[in-house]
Amino acid sequence: MNINKYLILILVLFMLSIIFTQNTAAESNLEERINLILLSQKLQNKEYNNNYSNYNHKFGLVFSNYGSNEKLLNPGVILNLHLFAPADKEIQLIAEGYYLREKEEMTAFLSIAFFPFKTIYLGLGAEVTGDEKYQFFVGKDLTNKIFLELKRISLNQNFEGSETYFSGGIKFEF
Repeated sequence: MNINKYLILILVLFMLSIIFTQNTAAESNLEERINLILLSQKLQNKEYNNNYSNYNHKFGLVFSNYGSNEKLLNPGVILNLHLFAPADKEIQLIAEGYYLREKEEMTAFLSIAFFPFKTIYLGLGAEVTGDEKYQFFVGKDLTNKIFLELKRISLNQNFEGSETYFSGGIKFEF
């Protein structure tokens, strides 16, 4: 009988060790799964932030010889708004206004620009202050803040009577 008691005790201890080992393995497996889920969520958030957080709009100062016969630079402001995300700078709405010093009046253009290359953009726009003038422009971001543009602006309703102007300035993200 004594052997049976020992055999039952060994069997109970063996069963308890198996149950304890399974619980520990299950807890360990559960911890690993939770860690994997958390890492997956972090990576997904990081990817989302990388795609959508780079779309800062820009506001800045611009100078152009548009509207100047004496080669004066006319000051203005520019606002770049991203229309579509997450594409990196693919399509922007650009609003720009100039103070024409010789005429002592304001003029403004509203344009759409797209970026076929990372720092070079093309755009087409129209004057929104009364005159029916149109512009086509090519621009280059020299740095994240400094830009230059070459513009072809119509002096009437078509591009037959158009002139070439330049503009450049500095933009700040917001």
